[in-house]
Amino acid sequence: MIKYPQVLINVKISNDKKSDFYMNDKIKNSIIKVEDLLGTGALTTGDLAETIKSQQYEITQLRKENQLLKSKLVKAASQGFKI
Repeated sequence: MIKYPQVLINVKISNDKKSDFYMNDKIKNSIIKVEDLLGTGALTTGDLAETIKSQQYEITQLRKENQLLKSKLVKAASQGFKI
């Protein structure tokens, strides 16, 4: 039996039930594909962990950039620019 790392995925794209269902279905299919790769040995848990860490870093950087851009928009709006 292969032990998989516990991965929690929280996705909310809209209040539309069809969109939520579609996204949940895509996530389930992706998880199944990753499990298949882990099961066949094509992907190791170390590879998966490294990929997750890398993606977490990228997400953190994007969040910082997003926050910076939001603050610039707020500043521009307060200075009278139309946004």
